[in-house]
Amino acid sequence: MDKIELLFNGWIQNIYRQHERLQGNEDQKLKIKDFELESIDSTAKSFEKNMEFTASEMEKWLIKNQLDK
Repeated sequence: MDKIELLFNGWIQNIYRQHERLQGNEDQKLKIKDFELESIDSTAKSFEKNMEFTASEMEKWLIKNQLDK
């Protein structure tokens, strides 16, 4: 019975190690995706800010040029 118990414990430990390895890999993938999403969000905010500035400058230019006519 002792040999069966040792075999079973070894099998369980092997499954546990595999699970921990897989979980670690998935955690790393999630960290990478989180960083990528934060980067995309930052880029989108920067783009939006630039577009608002450009729209404001265009509006000023249009007003100035309409008054010059």
